Amino acid sequence: MGADGGSIPKRDELVKTKAKAERHDPALFLAVSWFFCALSKEPLQEPIVSCGLGKLYNRVAISASHYGDAEAICGHITSLKDVTTLHLTPIADTASTPAPTAVKATMALANDANLTPRFACPISGREMTGRIRFVYLAPCGHVLAEQAFREVQSGSTCLVCSTAYDPATDIVPLNPRPDEVDALRVNMAARKARAKSGKKDKKQGKKRKTTDTPPSTAAVGDKDKDAADVQPPVVKKQRAAATVNMAMPDVPAPKPRTAAIESLYAKPEDVDGRGSSTKSAVTTDFMTRGTVRRIG
Repeated sequence: MGADGGSIPKRDELVKTKAKAERHDPALFLAVSWFFCALSKEPLQEPIVSCGLGKLYNRVAISASHYGDAEAICGHITSLKDVTTLHLTPIADTASTPAPTAVKATMALANDANLTPRFACPISGREMTGRIRFVYLAPCGHVLAEQAFREVQSGSTCLVCSTAYDPATDIVPLNPRPDEVDALRVNMAARKARAKSGKKDKKQGKKRKTTDTPPSTAAVGDKDKDAADVQPPVVKKQRAAATVNMAMPDVPAPKPRTAAIESLYAKPEDVDGRGSSTKSAVTTDFMTRGTVRRIG
């Protein structure tokens, strides 16, 4: 060691230690989760949708879904039916302010500047900055602050539109904690199964209604009219018999052959039992000569 101009190596340069877990800046992670699309990494712009796991997306990004890490981020989303369009309440001062561009939002994060919140809870007025928890209802998509949602008792109906929901499976927190993801997956599967069974019951109800509905008077009248126009089978049989017994037209007799045509064929008396001509090669032509034994 040493002998290179007086440099002395330290212990941390010689001994390999266990790598420390990477730690994210909580403020930066909070801003990215609440102000940027989880798939395209672009600033959130309406219409904004959310999946059953509470992640926020731009609807345009879900429709395109051509991003390389889409399978890792939202592999559970197969179509727009797997997401819910959120009904967000804009803040009065920022209602007419457009969403920040990607460049401005990135510069704000780099300079540790706080992004301006654009939405708030319609009940309590708390701004949606990520510092307090927000939830949305899967049937209607209204977003509310969790504290206001718990304090104001409304049974099992939405506080904004009075849509009925299931308290056990239809309340989805936005950007949930890691320990809540497994329970959200179970609730998401339960909602899909419930929707599938509801469609099946609806189809069976339509079939049952069609079967139980009596035919109308107009339909019965039309049916009787059609039955009167149908001829009995006896008449059809008589017509078929008359057609079968109809006399065949006279076939004209074949025209007699000319002498030139007759000369091409051998007469029966000129052919022996083996199919060879009995005449000499001189008196017979090439079409009536035998092919087994030829003269000359």
